[in-house]
Amino acid sequence: MLKKWWEEKEPLLHDIQDKEIYDLDAPVGVVKLQSFCKVARHAGCHWAWSDTCCIDKTNNAELQESLNSMFVWYHHLVLTIVYLSDVPPWSKAGALAKSAWNMQGWTMGEFLAPRVIFFYQQDWTLYLNNRSLNHKESVVIMQELGDAEDIAYSLFGIFGVHLPIIYGEKKQNALGRLLQELVAHSGNISALDWIGMPSEFNSCLPANITSYSASPPILSSLPEDEMETSVSFLQKVMTVELASEFYALLDQLSAPHFANCRLHLPCITFPVTAMKWRHGQGQKTSFMYEVKAKGLHDLLITTEDKPNHFLRAKLTRQTLLLVRLWMCCSLELPDFKNDMQSMTNLSKVGSSLYSIPPESRSQALRFIPHIGQPFSSFLDSLHNSPGDKEAVYSKLHLQALRLIVRLGQPFSAFLLVQQPSGEYKRITSDHYIIARVQSMVSIRSMMDVRMLEIL
Repeated sequence: MLKKWWEEKEPLLHDIQDKEIYDLDAPVGVVKLQSFCKVARHAGCHWAWSDTCCIDKTNNAELQESLNSMFVWYHHLVLTIVYLSDVPPWSKAGALAKSAWNMQGWTMGEFLAPRVIFFYQQDWTLYLNNRSLNHKESVVIMQELGDAEDIAYSLFGIFGVHLPIIYGEKKQNALGRLLQELVAHSGNISALDWIGMPSEFNSCLPANITSYSASPPILSSLPEDEMETSVSFLQKVMTVELASEFYALLDQLSAPHFANCRLHLPCITFPVTAMKWRHGQGQKTSFMYEVKAKGLHDLLITTEDKPNHFLRAKLTRQTLLLVRLWMCCSLELPDFKNDMQSMTNLSKVGSSLYSIPPESRSQALRFIPHIGQPFSSFLDSLHNSPGDKEAVYSKLHLQALRLIVRLGQPFSAFLLVQQPSGEYKRITSDHYIIARVQSMVSIRSMMDVRMLEIL
């Protein structure tokens, strides 16, 4: 397979179909194709493939299928030849990274998928005169490609995502569509962890894929002995009703999802009560703020957003929030199968705050009492033996308390500003924002749980 930078007068399917390649007139594109065929034949190949003339671009279905299948095709190739038309034969190491081939959207897939690949210079000599059996085994070439940038289209095949190809589409929009699809299919919100400039597609997504180069902080989990100590403390100071209410609120949240480029994000929210600009503390292009939020310890945030951005939010009474992203898998649901012999009446149990049909409630919510209903009344509503009631009581209470302890640990927070229309936008920071609640006992400060719509 030949890979190259598309230039003017590349031969198309109708130019070569049923014709002898070497008998064609020789504009630049045809000469390139003829040279490629000679190299392929010299390598012992009986068939050669070039995208510009082996795909019928007049057939949209064929074009779309081909683009989505490229990664698999590359993987099964005997040989991939990359022609660098803008790299002269006397070039030194570094020319490959600057080549136009590295500026297009398919570079990563074209390099990662093939088992064997060779780079040829402008005169069809091997790049850097590297005569190894495979340029993927060259340390110099690998380092060059590792340092070069790529964009979203090349990742479509790698992730198995099938999206329409839009010629002339902006990088930000292509990356946004890819990340939107990944979140939609997996429900995983790790794609929202990045540092850099926000995308025009959605402010919770990065403008550039290089924003993922900085690894998110690793927040250590609480050792089990400390967990047990904290749970024992909470059992003495927190009511069962309050812990169960909080558990039920989180259990009701839907999974994160996109709709029309808008991100619907389940969050535990903490209203910002004060934000003070630190004069002279930031760098030339960044500004540092002391931030106070209800229920959180004070923290510092550096951002490229200018101070008047927050002044405008204050004057227009726009809400600023620090939020903790929520995933329902964090509930760590207990296994009730051995504790409950009958599930007959459990569908009647649920939170009176919501109108969700009982049959659609999760297993966990069916064990949560009505908000404001004494837990003893909830237990009395179950037609089980006293031993079963005590087992349910113990497991639910313990599970809710363990969750509260985990939520009391440091977490990666987002800073959001409300828009006049009611939605929110993310304000990016130069560093990951690590926040922590002031006290696990003050659970009321963590009970502002809701779905936010983010532009």
